[in-house]
Amino acid sequence: MNAIISSAERAIPKQRKRALAGWSEYVSPYKEKAMFWHRIWSDSGRARHGWLHSLMLSTKREYKRVSRWVVRNQDKLMACRMSDSLSTNKSRDLWSEIKRIKEGVQGRTNIVDGRVGESEICDVFHDGYEHLYQSVPSDQSELEELQRELSAGVDRTCKVGLCYCDHVISPRDIEFAVRKLKPGLSMASLFVGVNVYDACWTYPIGPVPRFFI
Repeated sequence: MNAIISSAERAIPKQRKRALAGWSEYVSPYKEKAMFWHRIWSDSGRARHGWLHSLMLSTKREYKRVSRWVVRNQDKLMACRMSDSLSTNKSRDLWSEIKRIKEGVQGRTNIVDGRVGESEICDVFHDGYEHLYQSVPSDQSELEELQRELSAGVDRTCKVGLCYCDHVISPRDIEFAVRKLKPGLSMASLFVGVNVYDACWTYPIGPVPRFFI
């Protein structure tokens, strides 16, 4: 592990984050205030009710609100800062400043679905994938209904040779999917897959239609 870390430190160049325009002027006071009251609230036992809890939440909301405003208005804030710098220092060249700013622009966004910053963006993807992975039915009644629907579809199509090659999954695909089932899943879902699998081998005229899986 130490060898990997030392190799990465030597081979991968380090890059400091570029400061956001207007952060120190607008956001820092709210951030310091929010951190102060969060520290007081934490030292006081992290109560879930009361004036201290409300004050901690309100200062945190204000800090988040101002930070989002600064991130969304970077172009305007950078233009204002450049204008102020040029007005106070006549020796600075306008086009050189514009070129320097454009060269420093990175393609990575800092806002996703209204969330600002790396931590909040991570929450967006966490919530999305959590919803995705929990969307598979796990209730017994839902699994039984799914089993009945799949069995009825097999009876209507696969057992009478009505499967079509342009929208099918081969038995090998089903076998691969069944083997990938997570440990701990209900046996009902495995039973559905085995039924469909057996039907396709019994009636090899057409594999299982894709909309049944």
